[in-house]
Amino acid sequence: MMANYRRFSLVTSVRVILALLVILLYYMLIQNVYRAGKGVDDKLETTTQDLESVPKETIKLSLGSSGLRFMNAIVTDYREGYKLKLKELLSRKADPCDPHLVSLVRQLMDPPSGHIVKPVKTIVQTPQSVEILKCLKERREGFFVEVGALDGERSSNTLYLEQHLGWTGLLIEADPYFYTQLMGKSRRSWSINACISVYQHPTIIEFQEASGGNGQLLLNNGKTKNTKKRTVSRQVPCFSLETMLLALNQTHVDYFSLDVEGFELDVLKTIPFDKIDIATLSVEYVHGKHDKEAHKSFMLEKGYRVHKDIHLHKPDIALFVDDFIFVKSDL
Repeated sequence: MMANYRRFSLVTSVRVILALLVILLYYMLIQNVYRAGKGVDDKLETTTQDLESVPKETIKLSLGSSGLRFMNAIVTDYREGYKLKLKELLSRKADPCDPHLVSLVRQLMDPPSGHIVKPVKTIVQTPQSVEILKCLKERREGFFVEVGALDGERSSNTLYLEQHLGWTGLLIEADPYFYTQLMGKSRRSWSINACISVYQHPTIIEFQEASGGNGQLLLNNGKTKNTKKRTVSRQVPCFSLETMLLALNQTHVDYFSLDVEGFELDVLKTIPFDKIDIATLSVEYVHGKHDKEAHKSFMLEKGYRVHKDIHLHKPDIALFVDDFIFVKSDL
């Protein structure tokens, strides 16, 4: 009898503790909802991830099915709140420096991995990173932004910098398929599943995933880059480089890698080079509607020089590079 009583007391105590934990997390979430939009340090996304990380079997065991539904409702409320906030920012074409927009973007970013990853000695430097390091004299502990990061490893212009020279930065990838893989690579950089906007204000673009994970950005006219079979269409938020760097309180970039399949010049035109100090860039040019000279002329006007025009095609190893390497003239 006494043993049964003790067992009952233990189970009850565990349930009470878990119930208090869920209530505490809910309270934290509510507090963050009220603070959302007031600064870049909101922890709303982190709190939601904490809620999602609580094993659903544990919640169901301690609180029953109603407790599980309660937790799911909290997460759903957050997601809906995010959509409403983004819709409002889109409708008024929020300024790239808008604190509400900056806060929202910060919430969407995933922080650097805390896992210690042993550098892979077999990492092959891309031609772009080789030239960038020549320009920067093998600089250590720099800051990069890589637009079109794919899975964080394949054809990465920044992985070598991160693993062997102690760099960190921001990885931007619009394709949800590749971004899911990127999150499993333990990169020591911030990352965001979004596209970089060709406008200074935020936008939404349809992203169509193709079989095998090769996706396309669907433009307003409904056209895409190729005719591969599409499967799933998703809406992807797009933010300016200025907004994303403000979310990280970062104004200096040692290396900006830009590969957005034909919209490089449009993106470059949105960057306030008087506010953001970018030392070097690699910019792809072959796929776009703008010719090479347009890219070169624009960057020359912004105070950059062409360090190298890389044209390298090696089908046997699937290596295709058509990039300008731009360096700030006073560097």
